[in-house]
Amino acid sequence: MLATAPPAFVPTDYEWLRLRFEADRRSRARGLLARVQEHVAGRPRIKVLDLGAGAGGNLLFLAPQLPVTDQEWVLVDRDGALLARVAACCAALGGDYPPTVVALDRVPACCAALGGDYPSSAPGHLRVGERAVRYRALVGDFVTDARVFAERWDLVVANAVFDLLPERTVAHFFEGVRSTFAESCPPLYLTIHLDTGLTFDPESPEDEPVRALFHAHMRRPQAFGRALGPQSARALARLAARTGFTVHAEPSPWRLGPDDARMLHAKLDFIENAVTEMLREAGRGALPLAFGIDALARWVAARRAQVERGELRITVGHRDLWLTPHPRALAN
Repeated sequence: MLATAPPAFVPTDYEWLRLRFEADRRSRARGLLARVQEHVAGRPRIKVLDLGAGAGGNLLFLAPQLPVTDQEWVLVDRDGALLARVAACCAALGGDYPPTVVALDRVPACCAALGGDYPSSAPGHLRVGERAVRYRALVGDFVTDARVFAERWDLVVANAVFDLLPERTVAHFFEGVRSTFAESCPPLYLTIHLDTGLTFDPESPEDEPVRALFHAHMRRPQAFGRALGPQSARALARLAARTGFTVHAEPSPWRLGPDDARMLHAKLDFIENAVTEMLREAGRGALPLAFGIDALARWVAARRAQVERGELRITVGHRDLWLTPHPRALAN
């Protein structure tokens, strides 16, 4: 199992993904991971569809965890630049999806980190212990383009993807999965999705307005609607149950402490930028708030000083979900 992301996982432009790889790895709900492993155990081979795959963090974590020696993965993301970081990308993807240029100079490092190799004549091959993993990438939108579900899958996975989508889009996704697969629907393993909580230790009187504004920023009106944001995990569970899935959910919080200084600073960056944007909107009359820019600056400075002294801990609430189809409901 990888403890940290391999050096070639992402360039510095995507440093946040590198930082969160470790936080995600140690936060995943072990009980649900055991359910996934039990679901695939004993099979000679499996096909896995990874939605919103980004730079391949789910693949890097899960492939070594699944007790199957022959694995085929397909990674889907709208960001071709991120997919180009994944050794799984093929030079020609086939179908109607555009080809993706593979950053071949990055491939060997990723494979070496997994203990595998990458034959230059055969794209997307890894060996992880006894596991042979073949993988390819598709540039596209899994919500609006049903072609990504054209094949049959043994498992569909997604990590920290649905937080950014509005409820109507997620509802459309589940309806699409239901209508496409019917009784052959695979289970879905959705990990590290937000579940409201954001706590700071030690506490401060300014935590509540900061937290409220940060969550409001995630839920602010945008062109595509209001993202689920901190309600993501609970909305996923509700919408999945409504469309015929049995829902198993367990907490998977990030618990960031003195050993996570870079991650803590990055999280404070996100909070500061989001809250600043909301306060500027308030200054234009959109939000009547007593908490202001100066108070935010003092709060951030105090929190950064606590990071440097090894005193700050931040907990971010998440839930993992294991969604298994109810055949009778899905057939209706």
